[in-house]
Amino acid sequence: MSIACTGTSGQPLLELPVTMVASNGSLGPGFPIRAGELMSQECIRIRGARVHNLRAVDLEIPHRMLVALTGVSGSGKTSLGIHTLHAEGRRRYVASLSSHARAVAETLPQPDVDWIGGLSPTVAIAQCVAAGRSRSTVGTLTEIHDHLRGLFARFGVSSCPGCGALVEAVTIEEAKSQILSWPEGTRVLVMAPVFGRESAADAASTLEELRSLGFVRVRVDGEVRELSDVQPTPAEEEVRIEVIVDRWVVRPDDGPRLVDSLETARLNGRGVAIVKRMDTEEEHYLPARPCCVACERELPDLQPSLFSFNHPSGMCLACEGLGETESGSCASCGGSRLCEAARAVRWRGWTLPELARAEMGELSVALRSASAQATTLEREALDELVARLAVVDRLGLAYLSSDRGAYTLSAGELRRLRLAGQVASTLTGIVYILDEPTSGLHPEDTGRVVEVLQEIREQGNSLVVIEHSLEVLRAADRLIDFGPGAGQQGGQVVAQGTVEELIENSASITGAFLAGRPSVGRPSRGRASSERLRLNGASGHNLQAVSVEIPIAALTVVTGVSGSGKTTLVGATLAPAVSAALGDHSVQALPFDTLEGATRFEQVVPIDGRPMGKSARSNPATVTRIFDAIRQVFAATPEARVHGYGASRFSFNAAGGRCEVCDGLGELETPAHLLADLRVPCHGCRGQRYNEATLRVRYKGATIADVLAMSVDEGLAFFEHHKRVHRVLSVLHDVGLGYLPLGRSAVTLSGGESQRIKLARELGRARRGARLIVMDEPDAGLHPADIERLVSVLDRLVESGDTIVAVGHRPALIEAADHVIDLGPGPGRRGGRVVFAGPPESLMTCSESATGRALKATRA
Repeated sequence: MSIACTGTSGQPLLELPVTMVASNGSLGPGFPIRAGELMSQECIRIRGARVHNLRAVDLEIPHRMLVALTGVSGSGKTSLGIHTLHAEGRRRYVASLSSHARAVAETLPQPDVDWIGGLSPTVAIAQCVAAGRSRSTVGTLTEIHDHLRGLFARFGVSSCPGCGALVEAVTIEEAKSQILSWPEGTRVLVMAPVFGRESAADAASTLEELRSLGFVRVRVDGEVRELSDVQPTPAEEEVRIEVIVDRWVVRPDDGPRLVDSLETARLNGRGVAIVKRMDTEEEHYLPARPCCVACERELPDLQPSLFSFNHPSGMCLACEGLGETESGSCASCGGSRLCEAARAVRWRGWTLPELARAEMGELSVALRSASAQATTLEREALDELVARLAVVDRLGLAYLSSDRGAYTLSAGELRRLRLAGQVASTLTGIVYILDEPTSGLHPEDTGRVVEVLQEIREQGNSLVVIEHSLEVLRAADRLIDFGPGAGQQGGQVVAQGTVEELIENSASITGAFLAGRPSVGRPSRGRASSERLRLNGASGHNLQAVSVEIPIAALTVVTGVSGSGKTTLVGATLAPAVSAALGDHSVQALPFDTLEGATRFEQVVPIDGRPMGKSARSNPATVTRIFDAIRQVFAATPEARVHGYGASRFSFNAAGGRCEVCDGLGELETPAHLLADLRVPCHGCRGQRYNEATLRVRYKGATIADVLAMSVDEGLAFFEHHKRVHRVLSVLHDVGLGYLPLGRSAVTLSGGESQRIKLARELGRARRGARLIVMDEPDAGLHPADIERLVSVLDRLVESGDTIVAVGHRPALIEAADHVIDLGPGPGRRGGRVVFAGPPESLMTCSESATGRALKATRA
């Protein structure tokens, strides 16, 4: 007899003999699970988690609660949430599918954990959210565009792109009801259009065919004539011929004859029947498919695919549905991505591109207004659309338009859009694992996200949120604090419980910040400077002729709610404008009037959170350029010299020394069809990237693969006598990345980690004079303790003569600034103005500033 634990497929995950159950209820030595735990579904039970730096962590995570995993960067939060819980949930899901999918699942590495029980299906929203293809838009990410397509396909009315006339398809029953509604006794002609401009040979053939079918009369250019008297016209002449199918008198009891006549007319009239009412001379065109008789133009049926720029029938052929060409916005479709026929369809006066261009807040108002006059079926479709738009609005994204390209969005906007989709799905019983959902968000937007997370919980779901934001931590039902440090100094649960319990726990550094530990603030020495960098009349995107002054050799933080114009001002206008003034015209600045003081700098250094390098081969060692020096160290070893190995031998990007099975990547990609492609360790090199001959060369007992596996702190000790390598590693340590492996793939790094590595790269370079360093949200995804370390590094740069302009949201960074520029007061068209400019302590007195209100709340 045995106890079996099964996954979602019913397949046994482990089977334990009953004899293992000890008298205390556990399952024997080395397996600290009580028998009763196997059946409990009140919480997720984790035993012996050892993924990455986790130290055999045992945890219980309650279901149907908002549980926050917190701790300094690299302490093990993501290792538990994403790489343990979600990895196991995904593996069990795949195992529940077909036999082919289960074969794929066998390639999925099991997380290093003794046992996980009570795990429901998992959905993860990772921090590094991919923007998707160039075809992805806000509408496709939220499925709002899909619902608009259905609305236009079902209730839209075609219009002719040539003449603009409305064109509707009419069913036989609709045509019959319309005609029978005319006064009884009304005489009508039922006709079928035959041809317009045709060659003489084609016309003769058509007329002969009509005679053979038994038709005797036609109408030629409005005149009724005997078919036998009609002769083909020269090809250069234009003529309109309709064959007369029936002469009929309206009688309610003669409906079947009318239906037969209409069907015959459509059969011979290319899908169109013409009914002339003799008493009024009115002619009614009744097409089976949308077509313009005046332009002799047939239009496609209204199907959802017609309104998809990802489908051949709906995309603009000039730009292939991308909305852009090499010369800019597509002139053919005006950037709408849709074909001419789709652009001509109207619903209640609107075209689909018009609704897609509107801000989603405006779209919601328009649809609510239309719902009041809508039919029952229309209202059902509109209710779903309005509900999705309401979630988007609650997350503070109403300023976005449905047609905005996903690649133009920030990581924070992308995460919130994915979150909106999960709320709209109304799933229950799911374990949502979110990796820093508020990273890079203004405190006002963070509050919106908290409300949505609580709604997802109220729907009967469980949330495991990896977070640093104090607002989210205070709203959590339970906190689990990892630490005490990063990397090998972390991987333990140092405290857990409610907010109050963490505050009372002296081992929790997070609890100290929750208790109100003061931020670092500005240096007591002060950095007042009379020199200024002035940008005047910036008007790109939503900026409203903004003029700002940036103190030289100081830290300036630009803040404001999401969508207020911060990145437009700093990253898209100020930085390229100064670069152009210094002779670098590689990036075109958005419109502005004048720039003063740019000659004070020798160079502009933009640092943002975009992934480093161009592929998964990039890593901290290659990006900071220390890997070149490390390869030289290995090439100088006696064994390398004996074999004639140069530095290129130790490159995983060059043939010769790398593993040729995986081409030096260390892993292989396996298609998973419904899931994202899976990456598994290479069977040829076991994930080490190099072949055996290269791995025989050692420096201080370590191979080149061992060095790439080292953390920054381990590398500091290992290369203590190599000045160049040690200098860069010291800076990486100072910015709080001591836990990071040197060979970690750049595509797996968070935006905050990417920015700090780029910052370390700049600090490690030789200076060429004063620099303007522009940073986009360097505080995103950082624990308050990590922000303190970041501020100390920024202070070092300022003290050396650099000027730093950083877009930021976190109070700890704002309060450490010498100068604050707050944009707003709202997002989109309601933003784009300077609400405040001055020292951070004065910002709290600005009643119009959302940032000032948030800072004041943190002091309360």
